[in-house]
This record gives sequence, C-alpha cells and structure tokens, in this order.
Amino acid sequence: MGVIDKRLQRNTEAKTTAQRRGFISSGTTQNFAIGSGALESLTTGDYNTAIGFDTGKSITAGDYNVAIGYQAFFTPTNSSYCVAIGYQALYSLTVGGNYNIGIGAEAGYNLTTADHNVIIGFRAGYSLTDTSNGGVFIGREAGYYAEDANICIGFNSGYGSDGLSNFTACVLVGNSAGRGLTTGIKNTYLGFDCAFYATSGDWNTAVGEKALRYNITGDGNTCIGWESGEGATGQSHTYNTSVGHGSLRDITTGDFNVAIGASAAENITEGSSNVCIGKLVAITLTTGSDNTIIGDGANVDSATASNRTAIGHDAISDADNKMRMGDANVDTITGTVDFAADSDKMLKKNIVNNDIGLDFILKLKPRHYEMKTGHDGIIYDGLISQEVEKSLKACNISSFSAVIKPKSEKGFYGLRYGTFVVPLINAVQEQQKQINDLREKINE
Repeated sequence: MGVIDKRLQRNTEAKTTAQRRGFISSGTTQNFAIGSGALESLTTGDYNTAIGFDTGKSITAGDYNVAIGYQAFFTPTNSSYCVAIGYQALYSLTVGGNYNIGIGAEAGYNLTTADHNVIIGFRAGYSLTDTSNGGVFIGREAGYYAEDANICIGFNSGYGSDGLSNFTACVLVGNSAGRGLTTGIKNTYLGFDCAFYATSGDWNTAVGEKALRYNITGDGNTCIGWESGEGATGQSHTYNTSVGHGSLRDITTGDFNVAIGASAAENITEGSSNVCIGKLVAITLTTGSDNTIIGDGANVDSATASNRTAIGHDAISDADNKMRMGDANVDTITGTVDFAADSDKMLKKNIVNNDIGLDFILKLKPRHYEMKTGHDGIIYDGLISQEVEKSLKACNISSFSAVIKPKSEKGFYGLRYGTFVVPLINAVQEQQKQINDLREKINE
C-alpha cells in the first residue's frame, strides 16, 4: 500500500492534527475535506465534500453536502443535500435547511432552516432566513432583502428594503425588475426596470422593459410591452390592462382601462373604464372616462371625453354620448335588417301630439351633392342641415329632433333622416283632409 493510501486510511478512522491544518481528509463515510477547519466538527455525516478554510466547519451529522470557498456552509450542523460555493455562501444554515443551493460570495448568507432554495450570485437572497421554501434567486443581489419564497432573476431584481421585504410568491425577472418591492403577493414582473418603483401591490403582471415602472401600490394590472403602463412618479393605478409598445404609458391614477395596440391610449392619465383597441388609438384622451374607441387612429376630439364611441379606422367621436362609425371614407353601412329604435310606451313620458307637417315639408329643399372628403365621384341625395334649420325657423318650430347640432366649435351638423317620417305622416294626413274637404264641396 502506498504512502497516500495509508494516510487516507488513517484519516477514515479518525480526525488528525494534519486535517485541521488543511490536509486532505475523509470523514466517517466517503467524506472529503481540504482546508484548515474544513469539516472539523463532523461526527456522523456521510458523503460530504468541503474545500476551503473553515468550510463546513460546524457540520456534525449532515449528509451529501458540497461546500467550496472560505467559510462556505460555516454554521450548518445537520443540513443535508446542499451546495454552497463561494465566500460564506449559505453561511448561517442551522438545523434543517436542506436541499439548498447557494453559489456566489455570501449567497443566501442569512438562510437558516428553509429548504429547496436556489440562490446564485453575489449576495443573492442575502436576507432570507427561515420562511423561504422553494425560492429561486439568481443574479447579483437578487432578492437581497427578500424574506419569503419568490423567483428573482437578474441584477437587483426584487432587491427590496431592509426589514420590510415580505413580498411572497412573486416572479421578478430582469435587471432591477421589482427592485423596490417590499410587500405584495403573486406579482409577475418580466423585463429590464419592470415595476422598478413598485413597493407593494398584488396580482400585477408586467412584461417588457419599464412596463408598470412607476406604479407604487396598485393592484391587478396587466401591462405587456415596452413602457406599457409605465405611469408617473409617485402614482398608483389598479386593474388596467395594456398590451402593446407604449400602451397606456402615461397612466397615473386611472383604473379599469383596456388599451391594446402600439401606443394605444398612451396619454390617458386619470381616465377610467375606457376601452381602446388599435394602433395610436385615443391619443387625445387624458382624463375622460367610459369611452369605447376601436380602430387604428380612432379617437375623440376632447381630452375629457365621456361615454363616446368611435369604431373604425380614424373614426372620431366629437361629442359626449355620441357614437361614430368609420371615417370620412366610409360610403356604405349595411346590415340584413333595419336599425330599430326603442319605442315602447313604457319607456316614454310627457307624450303630446306632434304638429309639424305640410307647411314644414313644403319648405324643405332636397339636394344632390358630393362630399368634400372621400367618396370621389359619388353623388348623394339628401338635405342640408343648415337649410333644414332655416325651414324650421320659418315655420316658428323651436324643436325638431331630426337636426343634430354641433356640440363644439369644430363639430358638424347631422340629420336623423328617419325622424322626417313624422312630419311626412302629418303632411299626408293634412293633404288627405284637404282632398276629403274638396270632395265634399264637389258633391254638394
């Protein structure tokens, strides 16, 4: 038997002074140690490997551990199935604390009895103690002040704040993703600087660089895309959904908005309950609420618009409580049935007879015309709103719902042609009465 073989045999039977000086050693069963103080307290543990000064120094009965680096795995006494690589990695594990991986200087430094953690990076998971089971912390100082099980991947991701960081079940991936998070549950932040300034908030999902960046305490947001739902310093918003590059970018305190498309509703700040779908949709809207705007470039003409609907490419609703279908190029709107208006007596009040009739109809001027924008070469038939209004004044009629007056300086007149049926009915009845009167005179 060679000199080395005899030496290993002697070290298998008992620890020697040479071991404490850093000599190659072997413990009770297939243990291996290199370095002064490495595995020096081992009594009954098996299949451990320790390399470095005071590495695995306190372990007595743990099994299947690998520790490499100055004072790596220093405090554990009975932990098993752990890997600690780096200066003071997994330094503070005590009784229990099994199935943990700590790689990097001071990785998982304060972890004590928790299990099944993966901690990789300089001071990653540094402040974890006994409540993090199954956490993943990868990157320099990832989850530095985190106290509970989370997934933090990337430099400073989930960094937190001293003594305050008890956020739980969060997934934070990306350089500084969720860096300031202190409380909150079940948040998912994926992207560089994603939710960077968030301190609390629950059930948020943000994917993309700087997505949901300034949202401080808001809950239930889903923001996907570069700077989607980024917000403004010191502000919080809740239950917004934004998907697309820069969508809902300027949101501050508005809630329950849906913005889908590149730069969709990017200027909304305090507006709430808006639905905006399409590229560059609703770019004028800031504080208005309850609007539905769908189509590339569809918009409203007021930052404070309320309860407007604009549907179609470049469709613009120019008044509150007004719906606009399509832009100036739309020349046909079709359907298989007529549009029906609510007309039940149960829905109406102050019912009186309408006396607008023949006199008004005779003053109307039917016209042929072409539109100035779009519809090139198409000749339309109809009336001119201002001329209808003039006819009403000539008949001393103060109110006729067929004429839609503009509600803003840039707005346009409109006509409800279906309402003209009412004076036409009266006109026919008046003419029939005249015919009947003439017949009576003729028959006399």
